[in-house]
Amino acid sequence: MEIHNQTESEITMLENQENNQEPELTVEQKLEQIVCMPRNLLEVSDVTVKPILDILGLEVRGVGFYSEPTAEQVTIRQELVKLNKLVVNTETTSEQRWNDLRDFRSRVDKLEEYLDENWDSIDEEVRDFLCETFKIDQEVTKTVNVTITGSLDITAPRGYDWDNIEEDIEIDGSVRITNSDLDESGYGFSVDDTEVEVD
Repeated sequence: MEIHNQTESEITMLENQENNQEPELTVEQKLEQIVCMPRNLLEVSDVTVKPILDILGLEVRGVGFYSEPTAEQVTIRQELVKLNKLVVNTETTSEQRWNDLRDFRSRVDKLEEYLDENWDSIDEEVRDFLCETFKIDQEVTKTVNVTITGSLDITAPRGYDWDNIEEDIEIDGSVRITNSDLDESGYGFSVDDTEVEVD
């Protein structure tokens, strides 16, 4: 017998036999060993489910703590009914939690809007409590677009190519914040991020 003509599972079984060990069966092989001869779906539904679940490493779910049948008696039909009920209940619970979360987010949004409009008139201790409880930042960062428009007279030799004026103009500018309550975040304003347009 030539080894290279044998399947991988046969080689593994031979190696195990040489080591005087019982060959380890795959899940599929274990399932093949369970013999049942149902003739119709009613008989299939009455087959106990535990032997299959034991092989798959799963637990019987279609059994109650204080009611029959026992785990060993649960049939495929009973297991399917129980699992379906669990799925439906899980979906219902999940949907309810999403609704609660959306409702909570809506309430927090309203609170943030109220805080924005009335911040200075609310007691500082109350503001701190609300922000800490609902995990609301006491500072807000927003991007402010700065547009600078101006004009200047430029004298050039006759024959100058005015189409290239944008390349010959260099703009240098800065933004200074005068309100002490404001803070600059990120990299601040830079003319490197601007576009030069010449009419």
